[in-house]
Amino acid sequence: MTSDTIAPPRFTRRQRIILLILLGAGFMLSVDFSILNVALPKVGEGVGLSLPALPWIASAYALPAAGFTLLFGRMADLLGRRRIFLGGVILLAAASLLGGFATSPETLLGARALQGLSTAMSIPAGLSLLTTTFREGAARDRVLGLNGASAPLSEAPWSACRAGARPSSSSAGGPDHPCRRAIRHR
Repeated sequence: MTSDTIAPPRFTRRQRIILLILLGAGFMLSVDFSILNVALPKVGEGVGLSLPALPWIASAYALPAAGFTLLFGRMADLLGRRRIFLGGVILLAAASLLGGFATSPETLLGARALQGLSTAMSIPAGLSLLTTTFREGAARDRVLGLNGASAPLSEAPWSACRAGARPSSSSAGGPDHPCRRAIRHR
């Protein structure tokens, strides 16, 4: 029994740069949703949000991200994928700056909503750019596999921190737990 091995697809320099940019942006957008959950109590305290209102920080991001994804996917088809993708990345940077300097709950929640909107712009446009840049077949299959693998990688470290950073958790590791140190020194 012999098995024929197929050589992995070769990418041009331009394709590798495009792949790096699009996968990096997708990774960054995935991290943007989950990273704040680690420091949620401290962030809420910093802007004066009460404990029951903390879920609004995540919801302010998730609602526009989920609600506008199809709309911006269609807009990318009509107005240009690259234009919508770059607009989303620029909006994410501006909204992240706004959220970082927020001093009130309204500013923070507005910034998180803008971050969700930027995700709705960038994700479908970026995926469309991936599928149009790489030809159907082994190259596209590999690229889409890399794209699918990057999202779980962005979530894993923060999931561990969320599990370990819960005060009621027996695995919290005490005050010197790395996740607690990261939150305390912000």
